[in-house]
Amino acid sequence: MTDPHKLETTAQCDSSTLFILHVMDQAGCEALDTILVRTAPAPLVDAGEDIRICPGDTVSLHGTATGGVPPYTWNWSPQEGILDSPRQRDIVVQPGNSTMYILRVTAANGCIARDSVRVIVESVDSATIVPAGPMRLCEGDSITLTATSGFSRYEWWKDDTLLIGTASSLMVRSSGRYTVRFETISGCKGTAGPVTILIAPEPEPVILIDGPHPVCLGDSVLLRTSTPFTRYEWLDDSGRVVSTAPT
Repeated sequence: MTDPHKLETTAQCDSSTLFILHVMDQAGCEALDTILVRTAPAPLVDAGEDIRICPGDTVSLHGTATGGVPPYTWNWSPQEGILDSPRQRDIVVQPGNSTMYILRVTAANGCIARDSVRVIVESVDSATIVPAGPMRLCEGDSITLTATSGFSRYEWWKDDTLLIGTASSLMVRSSGRYTVRFETISGCKGTAGPVTILIAPEPEPVILIDGPHPVCLGDSVLLRTSTPFTRYEWLDDSGRVVSTAPT
């Protein structure tokens, strides 16, 4: 009760309660009156357990109500994702994102109760493949591809061929387009990639001699390669680098 000493007051009852009003006028005369405030039972509402679904899937939500004064009226919110009327006990939803649905039940006596259920839409669009370095390799080198972690199952594919390995990472030693197909704990499936790995063939330099050969003792000769490269190291017979120029 907010203030029992005023002409008007507000009371909140957990059960039926008898209130007694005691008044006194200016002459000191006293009087009493009573009023019984009866509380009506509210229904108990259950919107169900939280549900996980895959993107684009639909799911049925089932509401129940007991107690109170039937019949009940039903109202689900928010409207987004509800495929039929929200004013019925059972509905079908197709949310684009994880959504909390609230079931509001009104009994025949006007008492209202609520419950909520969360529909969790599994995320499968955010998965990626991250290469651990440049995707152009030399012959004999390898690179590790790592997919987004947290999924329950992985399948690695090279072009259209299924590879051995179900871990979130894969070591690659050959050219190709690599993708990974994955599955969430709820059975939702997705694909990440492709990532293209290129293995460059090993260079085959050929040394050419410009000028007459053999040469006389003490003379010089120009050595060059038949194909241009990005880097050079000329070594003598002791293994010492004597030049980094193309010739």
